Amino acid sequence: MKRPFYYGGNEKWKELNDYFIRHQLNGEWPPFNGFIESHKVKLKKGVVLDRYDYNGASQLDGIHRGRFASPKMSDGTRIPFQNRALRGNESNYIEFYELVVLEDFSVEMGPAIPWFNQPGKGIQILFSKRHRRVNQRGKNENYKLSKTK
Repeated sequence: MKRPFYYGGNEKWKELNDYFIRHQLNGEWPPFNGFIESHKVKLKKGVVLDRYDYNGASQLDGIHRGRFASPKMSDGTRIPFQNRALRGNESNYIEFYELVVLEDFSVEMGPAIPWFNQPGKGIQILFSKRHRRVNQRGKNENYKLSKTK
């Protein structure tokens, strides 16, 4: 089991990805929640995030689930799909939508591990709880929901 630590510690992401696939580890998702490194940061009110949703609001309650998002860039552009270390192609995701932070709260944030034959290294955010719960507590709201298909 030393090989994965060597690959990760030396940023040999392709080799680590191949190792995970060969050994069917973590559902083939990257280790460390997909972060090269992460830091706890406080998202401030008004910050705009966006995320891809593979299943859409498929639950009966209509609430989107998922723990990852990315911040919109200061110029209003978004982090490209290939920099987010997501499985498959952009067209595989049912919805893409934005979230706006309604009050400050803490998240983990950092660059995404290059994975799934994608370059990665885009900034990703991991909510400490599923944002379904964050939504219920009034910390952010969905807006500009758009179907990608």
